[in-house]
Parts: sequence; structure tokens; C-alpha cells
Amino acid sequence: MARQLSQEDLALVVKRATELHVAGTGHTPDPMLDEAAVLEVLREAGVSADAAGQALLEWRRGNLATGLALAAPPPRTALEPTAAVARQLPIAPERMADVFDAAMKRHLFIRGRRGGLGGHWLARSGVFADLRRGLDFSGSLLLKDVNRLRLEVLPAAGGHCRVTVTADISHYRGKLVAMLVGVPAVAAVGFGIGGLAESSLELGLIGTPLAALTAGGGYRGASHFLERQREKTREALDIVLDRLA
Repeated sequence: MARQLSQEDLALVVKRATELHVAGTGHTPDPMLDEAAVLEVLREAGVSADAAGQALLEWRRGNLATGLALAAPPPRTALEPTAAVARQLPIAPERMADVFDAAMKRHLFIRGRRGGLGGHWLARSGVFADLRRGLDFSGSLLLKDVNRLRLEVLPAAGGHCRVTVTADISHYRGKLVAMLVGVPAVAAVGFGIGGLAESSLELGLIGTPLAALTAGGGYRGASHFLERQREKTREALDIVLDRLA
């Protein structure tokens, strides 16, 4: 019995068949097809003319583009409190900031300083915002741990735009460092001072290297948890941009 192919399977088979064709003939096929050729391919695949025509119409309008993922700038250090994503979106560059602003209002952010076609957004403060975040039982607020956002916009082909969104998670980083580095190090130093107060030179001498060792372990732990938070933030930003597209 012949196996059935999903849409993903079909795409993989077509891609591999093209690679084999190129390898066998030594000629690279024209990567572009006109609309008549696309309609013929769809007809031979058993797709109705109405469905094929509607799909092409939506493609011309840009409705089939959900946003091409691009390489985003990575953090420069293990404890840099930023997370970034980049996309090409089917949105006019001059409209991008307003579209983004409308989405950010739903996540309790207000527009701040503008920069080119983009700008900055700050987490809204106040009793209402704090109460809304605390009552977010459904998890609809995707950016609760973000302090601010920076949107950079560049024009792209076809009237689209390339955007980079960078989230500042310094508040989360501060809590991590205080808990995993500061508190244990202070405790170790206090241990050494307590030893000196008790006239124990051995305990006094142990305190300083113990503090350094504890702080080093806390730094690695903080780096690990911060990267997990970056990944969570990048996922949230991707969801936001998916909804924009």
C-alpha cells in the first residue's frame, strides 16, 4: 500500500528531487516561475482552478507571508540583560511603529522615545498595571518580565520591512545576581569575619576564598538562568511578531 505524503513531506521530496536533478544534469533550473506555470503545476497536482487562483491572489496581496526569521544580535556577555529577535514582515516600514504600538498597548507598554522608523517602549507602571499583571491568570501578557523594548525598522523589498526587537530584562537579571551571587558571597565573608571575631585565624582565612568561590558558582548559575529567561523572552517576542504578520 502506497504511503501518503503530508504537505511537509511533499516539500522535502520536491527539494530533494530538485537537488538530484541538478546533480544529474549539471544545470541549475530557473528558481522563478511565472503565475501561468504555477497554475499548471497546481492543476497537475489536482488542485481546483478556483483554489489555485485564490491562493495566488492572496500571495499577490502579501497575505501568505508570515514573517521571515532573520539573525538577531546575540548578547555580548553571559550576563547582558537583553534578548532579541529579528524578522522580515509584510508591513510597510512607515506603518510598523504604529502597528507595533497597538500590540504593545495590549501588553501594558507605552511608547517612549522615537528613533528613525522605530523607537522605545516602556513597561507601564501604576496601580492598574500592577493589578492587571497580578491577575493575568490566562497568561495573555507575554512580556511581564520585560522592562523596555527597542524596535529597529529597515525598509525591505516589496514594501515590507526588516525589524529587530530587543527586550531589556535587567530587572530579572538584578534579582538573579542578588540571589545567586550577592547573598552567598556576603554570607561567606560574614563567616570569615565571624571567625576572626572568635579569634579563629583559620576561619578568618577561609572566609575570603570561600566568598570568591561562592560568587563564582553563583555567577555561573545566574548565567544559566538568565539564558533560560532570554529564551523564554525570545519565544514571547516571536509570538508577538507572528500576530503582527
